[in-house]
Amino acid sequence: MSKLSILRYPGSKSKIYDVVKKIIKDNGLSSKTYCEPFAGGFGCGLQLLVNRDVNKVIINDLDRHIYSFWVSIFNFSDELIKKIKETEITIVEWKKQKKIYEHTENHSLCEVGFSTLFLNRTNFSGILTAGPLGGFSQKGKYKLNCRFNKEKVIESIEEVSKYKDKVEVYNLDFLSLIFLLKNRENEMFYNFDPPYVEKGHICYEQSFNTKQHYTLFFIAKLIRTDWIMTYDNSKFIIDLYRDYNQSQFSIFYSAGNKLLETELMISNFLSKENLA
Repeated sequence: MSKLSILRYPGSKSKIYDVVKKIIKDNGLSSKTYCEPFAGGFGCGLQLLVNRDVNKVIINDLDRHIYSFWVSIFNFSDELIKKIKETEITIVEWKKQKKIYEHTENHSLCEVGFSTLFLNRTNFSGILTAGPLGGFSQKGKYKLNCRFNKEKVIESIEEVSKYKDKVEVYNLDFLSLIFLLKNRENEMFYNFDPPYVEKGHICYEQSFNTKQHYTLFFIAKLIRTDWIMTYDNSKFIIDLYRDYNQSQFSIFYSAGNKLLETELMISNFLSKENLA
């Protein structure tokens, strides 16, 4: 399975899979543990795992909903698939799942994980805090179920869950994760995809303020293993990481108006010519 994505994300990084795969192959990184501290939809990481470009992966996301989804994929896949099969895709169900999403403390990890999947597959552009496709009246051009192909989603879950022994899932802020893995640092290859400067509030429930962008920069300076990082093409980020190799690449965004955006890839070990 060469292309694989379970969650819908505007500007999903599954689209740079070929670039990251080449970086791993050309630099002998396949034996390292591939880690995304800001995993989100984990589109690129899933393809690397299923295509066996890497042996182990670490999925981390501070968002409790996203964490619950990935735990459900690897620890409760049968229960998750059962929920997909048995749940009707209706506005009544959407409202029920929205309440679960808003009150995670009253529900199991799998229930929260399913609500995350349901809303991601039925909301505008996959944004968890957005409204339902087609609107509450379902008079819009696209209906609620148009992005929720149950058979394909179940097939993807069944395929991905086979690799549960090669996966670690965490629900930490990036700083805590880096410190937790400090003793394993030499084993790691980090792919940072932090909340962006300009569109962070749109794409992520956990966006960054200026202080957090600076914190990530200082932590990245301290890491003594290979990493790459993707960011929006912001002058603030270009200046902040001016001593690191940077390259621009294009990615298609589907939130709101469909746009081809220019983004940055930054690395602490690759030359500009070897980046995207």
